[in-house]
Amino acid sequence: MNAKIFMKILPLTIAACLALTACASTATPGEDTNGKDTTMTPETSVSSSTPEAKVASGDIPEVVGTGADTMLAFPKDMEAPAELKVWPVEEGTGAVVKETDMVLANYVGQVWGQGVAFDSSFARGGAISFPLSGVIDGWREGLAGQKVGAKVILSIPSELGYGPSGGMPQAGIGPNDTLAFYVEIVDATPAA
Repeated sequence: MNAKIFMKILPLTIAACLALTACASTATPGEDTNGKDTTMTPETSVSSSTPEAKVASGDIPEVVGTGADTMLAFPKDMEAPAELKVWPVEEGTGAVVKETDMVLANYVGQVWGQGVAFDSSFARGGAISFPLSGVIDGWREGLAGQKVGAKVILSIPSELGYGPSGGMPQAGIGPNDTLAFYVEIVDATPAA
């Protein structure tokens, strides 16, 4: 795998390489502490009783559901933004997140306008830790400068997501897809 592509991997892949929480664990990547496989594939992605996205009542995406059912609903007539958008849901009060930090976050990711998640730490039951410098550009640019405790919705155009590498077909992401994430920043610490 080309090093440049590897450095743009979303938390979906990072979760398989890093601990799922800030606490130490004896589980191997992709397993919970009981040995159960937690690796998400398109077939085991977050299920939805209705594959169509719920419609947001306002003019920006909305967070719907709680816990494992956390998802985004999209405004009915809103096209995916052409540029990176960061919509604050709740302001953070902690330290400012730097591009070089290790970040601990809960999130759900969807292709813009779709009613199913391609990845969700909420569904797996815990936040994951990842180097902000090692994820797609849209995450790095959208989360750097936020404060710990912030909850944000990101809309990431394909060129700041997986577009340059041809999408991520195994997760149902095409090369021209805009990605939408709801992210809760739990913690950020300087990378070792």
